[in-house]
Amino acid sequence: MDVRRGLRDLLAELIRGAMNGAADGFEPYGVGYVELPGEVRVEARLTEADPARLRIGMPMELVLVPAPGPDGALTYAFAPAEDR
Repeated sequence: MDVRRGLRDLLAELIRGAMNGAADGFEPYGVGYVELPGEVRVEARLTEADPARLRIGMPMELVLVPAPGPDGALTYAFAPAEDR
C-alpha cells in the first residue's frame, strides 16, 4: 500500500465527514502538503477539493483566493499549475 495515497484518501474522508455538519454557505477546500524548492514542505490550502484531480508530484502555484467570511479578505492557496 502506498502510504502517501492512504493519507491523502484519509484526509479527503475527514474533509467530507466534517462537511456533513457544516454551516450554511461553507464550501469545501482541499488541504495538502506542497514541497517548495530546497526540500521545504508546507501544509496549505488547495484550490482543488477533489482528490481524484490531485496527484503526488504535480506542479502547483501560489494564488490568492477569497478567504472565508463576509469581509472580502483574501488568503493564499496552491492551485494545480496545469489549470492555469
